[in-house]
Amino acid sequence: MALAKRRFRPMGFGDILDEAFDLYKNRFVLLAGIGALIYVPLNFLSGAASAEMMAKGPLAYLNTGQTAAVSEATQSLQQLGFIAALVLFIAYPVVTGAFTYAISQSYLGEATSIGNSYSFILRRIGAVFTTVLLVLLVGGGLYVGVAVVVAVIAAISMPAGVGAAIAVFVLVVAGIAAFLYVFTRLSLAFAALVVEGRKRMDALNRSWQLSAQHGWRMVGILLVTSSVVLIINLIITSAVGQVAAAAIQSRGLPAGQVIMGVTDAIIGLLTAPVMSIVLVLLYYDLRIRKEGFDLQMLARDLAASAGGQAASQAALGPAVETKCAYCRFPIRGAAETTTCQACNAVYHSGCWTEHGGCTTPGCPAAPTGGSRRA
Repeated sequence: MALAKRRFRPMGFGDILDEAFDLYKNRFVLLAGIGALIYVPLNFLSGAASAEMMAKGPLAYLNTGQTAAVSEATQSLQQLGFIAALVLFIAYPVVTGAFTYAISQSYLGEATSIGNSYSFILRRIGAVFTTVLLVLLVGGGLYVGVAVVVAVIAAISMPAGVGAAIAVFVLVVAGIAAFLYVFTRLSLAFAALVVEGRKRMDALNRSWQLSAQHGWRMVGILLVTSSVVLIINLIITSAVGQVAAAAIQSRGLPAGQVIMGVTDAIIGLLTAPVMSIVLVLLYYDLRIRKEGFDLQMLARDLAASAGGQAASQAALGPAVETKCAYCRFPIRGAAETTTCQACNAVYHSGCWTEHGGCTTPGCPAAPTGGSRRA
């Protein structure tokens, strides 16, 4: 499938949603293929476990004579939970990294495949796992710290009445907000790792710096997106849960497990890429706002166009002359020339010196360095 030409520009919330839907629609097969590796088996196990809990757990608790069933259901759920946690910890970072690479390539108009996406991320597997571990340690440490502070204050102020209860509630809300803010500011680390080749703390620092002054905006966008995904998930799961419960009563537990397992697998496959798409779009949006990335992409396109024209001129033969990109006069004979190393534009050496660099808009070799203020 040919990739649509994308217009790089700063994006508002609505623009990000439009771009996300466009990428999701046009690259669905690619993204679903990447996500299938983990989300189909993992969500099938989760759905099957939910069906088993629905069949054994509540019924067993209502009947005290079925304590063995309670123990069996609990043990089964613990085993499934351990397997799911293991698979999630090992596979989730790899799949998210492959998502990030595929989405980034698609956004930039470059072709890729399921195999290329996994091959790219597996070559960086050490950096992937350590970056995820660092994000979890920072986020988890903040979460535990907030929880401890809230617990201590709650214990101290418990006898103090309504005023203290309100204070504890406000503190809990503030702690949750702080956790979301910090975690969101670090959420671009995967993009920094995949797109820029940064590693470990450097990727986290890049995410923190790039998201400066945009943290709460990112929190709002990610909260709205994740809430929509969660609501859709809950609506479908609730409806299918009723069907599965009826199937369990009429046909037994395996039928309910298959229904819930297949449903959860499909939901996971459909919703898994969404947050990765939004995060990649936020990453490029911030680079456009702060670093003039749209101008860099313009320079790339102009360079590609100039390269195509040069190839066409070479095919036509010596009758077609190359023109200086500054003065626009032909470069004849053995005239001394300078070629821009960033975009391949050709100049008279004197013209290059006179202008002080490249004339291509946004080129890194231009006198302004191709950058602009946020």
